[in-house]
Amino acid sequence: MQLNSTAPRVVHELMEAEASEIVGPKGKHDLDRTAKRHGHEDGSMTLGGRRVPVEQSATSMRKGTVSEMFIEKTRTALEQLMARRLDDTRLAVMTLDGLEIAGRVHVIALGISTEGVKFPRGLWEGLTENATLARLLLADLVDRGLDPGQAILFVLDGGKALRRAIKDVFGEYALVQRCQRHYADLRVMPTEVIMGC
Repeated sequence: MQLNSTAPRVVHELMEAEASEIVGPKGKHDLDRTAKRHGHEDGSMTLGGRRVPVEQSATSMRKGTVSEMFIEKTRTALEQLMARRLDDTRLAVMTLDGLEIAGRVHVIALGISTEGVKFPRGLWEGLTENATLARLLLADLVDRGLDPGQAILFVLDGGKALRRAIKDVFGEYALVQRCQRHYADLRVMPTEVIMGC
């Protein structure tokens, strides 16, 4: 499961649940029913600052209910994703980077499998991108079953805190590569202008 596909799926499930609540279960006849299904229609929603297509049931739904249910379902899906066991995970590459959202830093671990598939592996929130926060994230991955003995290439933005955390958790011989895009951008423009890679 990937984060970018989770939200539209959760919205679709919420809309189907609401339709079932209003008109009853799909395929079950109820002579006392006062509402009927009218199929589906194409719609869209804003996700991560862009419009994404969503298929919606042709029934109405109160906006506040959708928001509350969406937040709860998304929270649950994220918790399940971030608690997933990693015993069977073989990584070729892991990127680590900090992302600031609403004044808080989120350190994100994105894995790339030996088959070339990208998937989020960890997300930890803190006040700053520091070695302690990154160490907690990496230690959590190992606690969830990621083998620290496998040869993983870690790609970083050049931050010393992330490099120190990798050495602490994966050992002195962990393979670390500075992101070449970050490196090139730092030579040309100030740090505040750089967008993540």
